[in-house]
Amino acid sequence: MLRERGESSGMVRAWVTTEPELSADPHGATWVSPEIDPIRTLDLAPLSLDLEWPVLSPGCLATPDALEALDERVVTAIPVLAQHR
Repeated sequence: MLRERGESSGMVRAWVTTEPELSADPHGATWVSPEIDPIRTLDLAPLSLDLEWPVLSPGCLATPDALEALDERVVTAIPVLAQHR
């Protein structure tokens, strides 16, 4: 889901698409939101949070502090991480 802040109301708009459409064409997939015409991924306005996000790389979760932040859903989805907890 991509979100865009509404200009006048301060609301957060939710954009929704389907996994098959996004997988078939990530850049051309159509996103829909109530009261707005459907829009392609490439035409969505960028969202700037003024935050610097870390670049994920191999081994970035291999520290005890990082692994403690993960809950059991992650371990269930990626069982190999369990050995590092």
